[in-house]
Amino acid sequence: KKILFCLLINDQLIFTNVGDSQGLLISNNTKKLISELHNPNKNLKELKRIENCGGRIYQNKLAHPTLNPQYFNIDYSRAIGHIFYKDPLFIKDKKSGLISEPFITIESKNPNDQFIILANKGLWDVMDYDEVVTFVTNRINDNFNIDLITQQLTLKAYDLKSQHNISIIIIFFEN
Repeated sequence: KKILFCLLINDQLIFTNVGDSQGLLISNNTKKLISELHNPNKNLKELKRIENCGGRIYQNKLAHPTLNPQYFNIDYSRAIGHIFYKDPLFIKDKKSGLISEPFITIESKNPNDQFIILANKGLWDVMDYDEVVTFVTNRINDNFNIDLITQQLTLKAYDLKSQHNISIIIIFFEN
């Protein structure tokens, strides 16, 4: 399983992720990435980590360590679970490179924080950060509807031919 979540505790925003979901914090009309992409094709640090531990890469994806990588590969490098890539019964004495160690970052909540966008690759594969922030900010007005904006963004990703499920959460702050 891949996860991305945000907690607000005593004016501290705590973000953590495992996998290919990503999040943005928008404050003062400036975006800040609050996650780390765990994809060997898009994150050189993850690619090097996998190679250094003895994992295999096949067509820019994490390959299963013992089975035919043409059929057994995944496009993320961190996940909770996935026994098939971690248990010695399936990987023998080899390493896959798939780990469950999360990325964690903590931000102090400030009055200029506007909103957070948490989404999986169904959105990020078809829209970049700037496009998503612009899409959301262009729909904010005195009577905006959070659910409607989220639904519109989901449909936009679908219209752009996203090849994955599309999960989006937008959290607005009252200022």
